[in-house]
Amino acid sequence: MRNPSIDEIKDVFEYSPETGILRWKNATGRRRKTGEIAGCKSTDGRILIGFKGKLFKAHRIAWAIMTGEWPKLQIDHINEDPSDNRWKNLRLANKSQNMRNITRIKSNTSGYKGVSFFKRTEKWRATIAINKKQIHLGYFKTAEEARDAYREASIKFHEEFAKHD
Repeated sequence: MRNPSIDEIKDVFEYSPETGILRWKNATGRRRKTGEIAGCKSTDGRILIGFKGKLFKAHRIAWAIMTGEWPKLQIDHINEDPSDNRWKNLRLANKSQNMRNITRIKSNTSGYKGVSFFKRTEKWRATIAINKKQIHLGYFKTAEEARDAYREASIKFHEEFAKHD
């Protein structure tokens, strides 16, 4: 199923760039009231909106309203809050860029993104992913030294999508 036209989206939804909230501009059924906030939060924190028999992510509708076209790439939430759809928090990103802007994974025990303890050397190891390849940044006496190496590499290679700590 194709996405609705931008005109159709603009006729049905009202978007506030300052708050990131989408509201029903025109009621589209008995359960939807004009002016009511559209959508609900999913288990992963994103706002989903049912429209024309399909679920849409609110940030993609917001992008379509603001730019006049459906996004061709992913939409990255700069502050990592998937329910924060304020215009200043949204940016286009390819999958690799979007993955850079995440905090450390839950299984990480060092406390720092890109840092792990390497038992064989009994040192802290720093690594970073660049173009789908894991790059070894070195072994360090402390987790903080490894964190600093990751931070420096992240800023150098990931630029505006750099995420560390």
